[in-house]
Amino acid sequence: METKTKKAQEEMVGFALIIVIVAIIFLVFLAFTLNKPEKENLNSYEVKGFLDATLTYTTDCKDERNSEFLPIMKLINDCSQELSCQDRRNTCEVLEKDLKEIAEKSWDLTRYKGYEIKILMSNQNVIDPIREGNITKRNKGYLEEIDGESLVFMFKAYY
Repeated sequence: METKTKKAQEEMVGFALIIVIVAIIFLVFLAFTLNKPEKENLNSYEVKGFLDATLTYTTDCKDERNSEFLPIMKLINDCSQELSCQDRRNTCEVLEKDLKEIAEKSWDLTRYKGYEIKILMSNQNVIDPIREGNITKRNKGYLEEIDGESLVFMFKAYY
């Protein structure tokens, strides 16, 4: 009778070991599945295209010097130099308003969770960052250096 009891105990220990090994393999598999990289397509063509188009968009702000309508790229430079539009509007306010409108019309928040626009000069914000929606770990982003390395226009779409 004693050998049957020992044999049953050995089988139970073996079964418990198999369950522990399967559980460990499952946890390792789960850890690899959940650990995806944060940035999937950093230099996405879609985001770069948006940035390029945005920089060439012509605003309703006229240059004080020659009465030409300013594109966003020139408006960023004027904002960083604290210049005004011909009608005395603040270039930074015009820039922020136009960037918000362009982003709202371009990035559907039912498809994307959110977006973020930053304009930096020597690592300092030229305007307050523009954020809409939810900021998540998964994003598509691109940055454009406008004036050498000192002026940077950065955009991220979160999904």
